[in-house]
Amino acid sequence: MDGLFNFELDFGGFLRRVREEQKLTRKAIANDCGISIQSLYYYETGRRRLKYAKAEKIAGALGYSVAAILDAYGHYDDVIPSWFDGEIDAWEAFKTAVDEDQQKNHFAHEAEEVFITFLRELGYEVTPRMDWGYVIVFPEDGYQLELVDSYAFVSLVDQTKTQIELLLSKLRLDAEREAQKK
Repeated sequence: MDGLFNFELDFGGFLRRVREEQKLTRKAIANDCGISIQSLYYYETGRRRLKYAKAEKIAGALGYSVAAILDAYGHYDDVIPSWFDGEIDAWEAFKTAVDEDQQKNHFAHEAEEVFITFLRELGYEVTPRMDWGYVIVFPEDGYQLELVDSYAFVSLVDQTKTQIELLLSKLRLDAEREAQKK
């Protein structure tokens, strides 16, 4: 490789070397990754841009992480952010934490949708706020309650209708008490 390291075009060559060292065929790795043999060939030869997620999948099929392969070929610092000071384990832990956080956010969003739908089915008016969260209007008297934390929805979704109604009553009472203090 001449010039600057380009992950999307150059990393495939490292994958090819690792695959060949392990005496594995393109067919075996392609099958493990759910891609065509031709796609793997194009990645390995730099004829197709290799995105990080796909590189992780192929590297995993070879028994390595992208970071470990980059480190083995002396290009770790070309891709891994400098603030990790060459600590592969710290970088891998960071990526794992980011992935877990994204999964939690996805679950919270799904839970929020289920909860909002459920509230609307119970007759509550639920309106998204301009910035974040929702305003819930109680059908009996038009009292408004603001929910701004989507993680609050996660704990509510698994509860029964009665429990949710009791919880909403408690939230309303708490909000009224807070308003009286002001």
